[in-house]
Amino acid sequence: MATMSSLPLLGSGCLSNGQSSSLEGVENPPEWLTEDNDCGSGSASGYLNLSVKKDEIRESVAVVEYGELTEESQMIVRYTVENGIAKSCSNEAPFLNLLREIDNLALRSYREEHNHSPETTSIHAAGGYYDIERLAASDMVFN
Repeated sequence: MATMSSLPLLGSGCLSNGQSSSLEGVENPPEWLTEDNDCGSGSASGYLNLSVKKDEIRESVAVVEYGELTEESQMIVRYTVENGIAKSCSNEAPFLNLLREIDNLALRSYREEHNHSPETTSIHAAGGYYDIERLAASDMVFN
């Protein structure tokens, strides 16, 4: 079941309406974006983990269309698919924005239509679905 604590989110990237069979990589990621597990003296400010690509989803899943995300959020999604995780030790804002986008684009409408929260939330991209396994920013967690 998808639950939200007080964590916002953000993201970016580009894909032609999620119809391509693969997501392009992130050639020059911003300095704050990493897949490294070491954040020195503290925990990550923000991170995103996604499932492996699935061909279909269950009925109880809220879906975010990749092409509706901001460019920064799309970039975070592409980086996560490419590296297994997207993380920042110093910049939570992009992950907070992504969280907000997911809430606005998928969760609210799912809850309104079904009168309950979805079991999980998926990003539809590259002809498949990537379940959000964990998304965190600051003290807010979505999983």
